[in-house]
Amino acid sequence: MKDCLRILAQAARGSSIPPRAGAAAAAFMAAFAFSGAAAGDDPTGTAKAKVFCEANPANGALYREMHHMLFMERDVTKVEDYYHAEFYSHNMDNGESGRRVVTADFMKEMWTKSRKQDPSRRLDADLVLCADDYVIARTTMTGARQMPGADGGTVEKTYTMTATDIYRFENGKVAERWGNFDGIDLMTQLGYTIVPPGGTGAPNAE
Repeated sequence: MKDCLRILAQAARGSSIPPRAGAAAAAFMAAFAFSGAAAGDDPTGTAKAKVFCEANPANGALYREMHHMLFMERDVTKVEDYYHAEFYSHNMDNGESGRRVVTADFMKEMWTKSRKQDPSRRLDADLVLCADDYVIARTTMTGARQMPGADGGTVEKTYTMTATDIYRFENGKVAERWGNFDGIDLMTQLGYTIVPPGGTGAPNAE
């Protein structure tokens, strides 16, 4: 399995691989794509995913490799293996809109903070779809954070949230990304009170 992912990921990056090896890896992944293979303790975060990447198995393998190294391991030394030094982000996680340039260094800082803030968190892929240069992933994140307690100490709050991300790969690396997650639900699970404009908590009657 790991060898198949490695071979197809090399193909996505434009590396030369033996035709027979590439064909065998693609055939294996096509069979695996519909299996939803289960794993009791999956370190990769993708073993339970439904993967439909028969149209572009190389990008499917590249995404799974990236998911393991960056989204699960949060290994910042690998960021530039999967992201261009600069890429376009349409990420609306924090309410942004439009397109902006994001750097690989920014991603390194993000994952460094993530590991410090929530070292136990998991990000599991539920569904992975491939189309042309695009990979679409539906994921579920679980974790725990230390939040302020009523007595001045801290209390651990667990959470589960979902996200959807779209990646456009170019020459074997992410060149563009769109992303959304259910941030309001996350804040509620962590104990925050969401107060709408006006502070009444009542829905707008208009």
